[in-house]
Amino acid sequence: MSSETGDVFNTIVLCPVCLKPDLKMVSEITSIWATPPKRYCPHCNYNGIMVFEMDKKEYYNIPEDVRDESLRKIREETLNIDINRDQEDRVNLGNPISEKSGVKCHFCKEYVQFGVRFCSICGQEQKNYNK
Repeated sequence: MSSETGDVFNTIVLCPVCLKPDLKMVSEITSIWATPPKRYCPHCNYNGIMVFEMDKKEYYNIPEDVRDESLRKIREETLNIDINRDQEDRVNLGNPISEKSGVKCHFCKEYVQFGVRFCSICGQEQKNYNK
């Protein structure tokens, strides 16, 4: 390879919650059949499997003063998730969960189905999930 960076290095991996680029790998992929690796964000303490990927050039071409707002729009289009959406419009992997039909995740504050162990938005284990 003549260049220092391959295709893999042209992608930046962002936290799906705070949209910062410093996610750390928590678990390794041991085979192609393994579950996706968990990631940890030192900025907001996110600890889950969902990530938000985009091209590095695209990321750094967004001016810093509008980067957060631009990334939120791109995240919403890409992952079909808006962390700050009104409660009645919240999307939980395609299934609307509202205040009446779910409980609020202790980490990302999204509504998740009652009785689930892990939030399907951020991947965090829920407090008192079995109660």
